[in-house]
Amino acid sequence: MAMNEKFSSEFSVQICALLDQAVEKIDHCLDQLDDEQIWWRPEKGLNSIGNLLLHICGNLRQWCIVPVNDLPDNRKREAEFTTDHMDRKELLDLVNSTVGEAKQSIRRIAGHQLLSQKLIQGFHVNLMHALLHTTTHFQGHTHQIIYLTRLQKKETYRFHFTVESDRNSVPM
Repeated sequence: MAMNEKFSSEFSVQICALLDQAVEKIDHCLDQLDDEQIWWRPEKGLNSIGNLLLHICGNLRQWCIVPVNDLPDNRKREAEFTTDHMDRKELLDLVNSTVGEAKQSIRRIAGHQLLSQKLIQGFHVNLMHALLHTTTHFQGHTHQIIYLTRLQKKETYRFHFTVESDRNSVPM
């Protein structure tokens, strides 16, 4: 296997692993919350967990699925922050299906495609940049979801990872 194909393959594996880790954390949080808590906002003008989930799915679609598959970009970003009618199962299904579609797309990328130029949200970037951007964006909002869950659950929050319970896992 040529070096750039080995790199592309390992890059894909690592990006997909980061998305999987984030989904596991999101699922862990949603498992502790009811629908009202998912749509709770700490104060007016701040986002709920539900809005953050819609947002990270929209961003992942726009920055990964659309450019990799040369699809039209139909994202309605503003709706991600105003919608509040999906229940926990619908949101988790959306996250899982979006991440699943993204991972399929990522796995199909050949090494030479990582440097191909794309226009995304008005930015000229190569595909590697787009994948790094959306993955770190997804992870960042995942940690906001964890914080919002802890803020609501207080001392009843169940931690996902502890050193004692999971010594062989990759640090999260």
